[in-house]
Amino acid sequence: MRILGITDGVMAGAALVIDGRLVAAVSEERLCRLKMARGFPRQSIETVLRTAGVSSHEIDRVAVASTCEFFCEEVVPWEGWFQGDRGALSEAFRGAASKVVRVVGSGRPFQRSYYALKSVLTWRRRPRIRELLRKELDIVAPVQFFDHHLCHAASAYATAGHPRCLVFTLDGGGDGLSARIFRGRDGRLEPLGSIPAYDSIGNYYAYITHLAGFRAHRDEGKMSGLAAHGSPVYRDTLLSFIASERGTLRNRGRAYYASALDRLRRVLPRDARREDLAASMQSVLETEVGKVVAHWVSQSGESHLALAGGVFANVRLNQELAELDGVASLSVFPAMGDDGLSAGAALLLAGREAESRGETPPGESLDHVHLGPSFDDLAVMRALDAEGATAVALDRPAEVMADLLARGEVVARFHGAMEYGPRALGHRSLLYRPDDPGGKEWLNDCLRRTEFMPFAPVTTRELAGRCFLGLDPVLAAARFMTVTVPCSPEFRERCPGVVHVDGTARPQIVVDSVDPEYAEIVRIFHRTTGLPALVNTSFNMHEEPIVCSPEDALRAWREVGILHLFLGRHHVKKLRERSP
Repeated sequence: MRILGITDGVMAGAALVIDGRLVAAVSEERLCRLKMARGFPRQSIETVLRTAGVSSHEIDRVAVASTCEFFCEEVVPWEGWFQGDRGALSEAFRGAASKVVRVVGSGRPFQRSYYALKSVLTWRRRPRIRELLRKELDIVAPVQFFDHHLCHAASAYATAGHPRCLVFTLDGGGDGLSARIFRGRDGRLEPLGSIPAYDSIGNYYAYITHLAGFRAHRDEGKMSGLAAHGSPVYRDTLLSFIASERGTLRNRGRAYYASALDRLRRVLPRDARREDLAASMQSVLETEVGKVVAHWVSQSGESHLALAGGVFANVRLNQELAELDGVASLSVFPAMGDDGLSAGAALLLAGREAESRGETPPGESLDHVHLGPSFDDLAVMRALDAEGATAVALDRPAEVMADLLARGEVVARFHGAMEYGPRALGHRSLLYRPDDPGGKEWLNDCLRRTEFMPFAPVTTRELAGRCFLGLDPVLAAARFMTVTVPCSPEFRERCPGVVHVDGTARPQIVVDSVDPEYAEIVRIFHRTTGLPALVNTSFNMHEEPIVCSPEDALRAWREVGILHLFLGRHHVKKLRERSP
């Protein structure tokens, strides 16, 4: 059974599941080069079919994530809330809703009316998607649409590797909800609870992101990085707007969208430091979501947490949840945001198809996310010729990379299939020494990134015990760089370039079965320097998607100004500029 999954909202993309196994997935932004692209994902659909060697006529089913979504036929970048054209239908609808809330209140009748009207305004999306699939892509398979949070839940549970889980989804909102809670058992999801989108703590995090001078529902990662540099002095004020109550979250501020911004502006000082705003919102997020999750851990009796949804991109929150009483282990779907919805939709439908045949829905731990396109030597040589660059083909590139890294050089590694999700995990990465605390500022300057954003370490499984404390319960999450953990005293002292100000790090644990060359780079570097990890940061310029193709890599490499690029086994060396 070949099932194509699609998401056409923010972070549009496609995924392919064959016989219950996720075999290909990509986000549209990596292909069109528009950050957080939304719209009908033509290129993604074509790419996952080509990656898996499947023709359009071989698709048996199509699963589309989200039932109630404003349709955008052409792909456009996503700039976040409060940034777009106020004349756009979705923007105008939210703006109108925020004004109505001020006048008539925010009770359940208003919320039901809001989503009923939204359903009417978005009805054209379903027939248009079916039409585009048929006319443009020659896909005639039956098409089904699935609830947003059910797709998130399926992505988390089907890849967790635990037959019994507490599955928790949490984001800004989708299909009227900001969270759903399930018990996963024997391949099936049993609904336990939900939280309306009106009561979204993800939206409040977005409001504070906007008030701090960043873009709401786009730059929350910057806020989480900034939080460690401030004090939670506005925590009590924010708790009067959003807080936990008896296993759920409540919008105590009774405000939404622009009305929420207006009310927050009235109670927060105009001269509030953005670091303190970030620290305050992060503190509220950790404590209040922690209380809700702890409630459901106790109610369900399940000890493994499987998480998905954009809020769980917050790695510090994930650490707090892993440390809750009653939690034995934690996993996060690596494409935890809406980029993961396409995979979730396809995995959900695969499970339902299995049930219809009287079979247990498939599920296994996710070993890797190398699910995007890969490029052979011919594609690399064509890109080099077009760039006017030359390269040396190496028999043992790991040894050369490790030697360069030991000598303090930055290495850009472009290898194999592109990773799925927001993290670069060695296949589209920049690597550097972890013992240079000034290297973060220098490299961030080259990449034109915000200086407070921390870098992450990569190490091997056998070396990880020297580096991090309490790793075992979160090992599944740490393989994909989706959780922070405390660093050992030795690691803090020897590898300051990847240690956060609170003494934690966001590690990637690489294993030989997934990427033996990557693991070998770390090992050779360790033998040479005694340092048990490397800096791993994404290979992209600021505000650009992570590179996908050799052409993307060469363009970014030229703009960054670093010396060494490895396109597979090809070492491209940039000549140093001569001093005048």
